[in-house]
Amino acid sequence: MIRAYGGDSTKKRWNPKQTKSLKALNEGGSVNRMARRNELDDRYAINAAKTELREGYKNADVERILSVYADAFTDMSDGQASFFGPDAKLVLRAKLEKLFREYQVEWVPIIIDITTAEAVAVEYGWHELTLRPKAGGPAELKRTRYVQVWNRDRDNSWQIVLVIDNIDQKPELAEDQLLKLGSTAVTEEQGKC
Repeated sequence: MIRAYGGDSTKKRWNPKQTKSLKALNEGGSVNRMARRNELDDRYAINAAKTELREGYKNADVERILSVYADAFTDMSDGQASFFGPDAKLVLRAKLEKLFREYQVEWVPIIIDITTAEAVAVEYGWHELTLRPKAGGPAELKRTRYVQVWNRDRDNSWQIVLVIDNIDQKPELAEDQLLKLGSTAVTEEQGKC
């Protein structure tokens, strides 16, 4: 609780006007702290769900991985058609079963950010997948950039409802990309310097 005293600080006289305005500040502050705490709780819960995914891949546990996805989610993964609703989970199950039959898998999520708003969250970053063929041969590293949308269900659990990913590209500066595209924006910016 913020306390207010008016006048000379050595006398510590109480000023009711300051107390009233500071009371409102305290109330607003506790609301902001509560919202921040809820956001941190949500981010923590989504990170915990990502841990479930990582452990599922590590242990070739298809059910553990699927438990993080909503029953009717949308999958717009790179290199395949888009799947919606129950079909998405059916296709994901088949892909995971094939993956684990053929490879020992290490999956590493690299989260850039998670933004929450009520019962919806958006997360983006990179996923690194190291595939070691069970039949022998060199390991393969696949890195995708992704966006996942999460919904909080009635049990306050977070589940993935939308996945969009594609193969990561080599980083480059915006200026280099603009030059490749023949954009005049680069030369205009350079002319201002």
